[in-house]
Amino acid sequence: MKQNYIKVFKALGYYRRIKILKKINDSKLKTTTSIFLSKELGIPKESMRFHLNELVKANLIKKEKRKSLYIYISVNLDLIKQTQQAMKELV
Repeated sequence: MKQNYIKVFKALGYYRRIKILKKINDSKLKTTTSIFLSKELGIPKESMRFHLNELVKANLIKKEKRKSLYIYISVNLDLIKQTQQAMKELV
């Protein structure tokens, strides 16, 4: 379990990734595409893909292929809540 938290903290070590998580979570549909995020946040597509992949590796976001060619992304709120709880226990 500790290894999971290390991955989470490492992934959150970049401000762009925090902005990406916030944008996904603030989305009314709770899902979005990498292209939309790239345009909304002004992050180049290649950089966006890199940051999204790092967030996926840390299990902070979920992505899936749907019928269209777009990949839809949603925030793993359960892991964020678990991480918050773990942080409270450290203090």
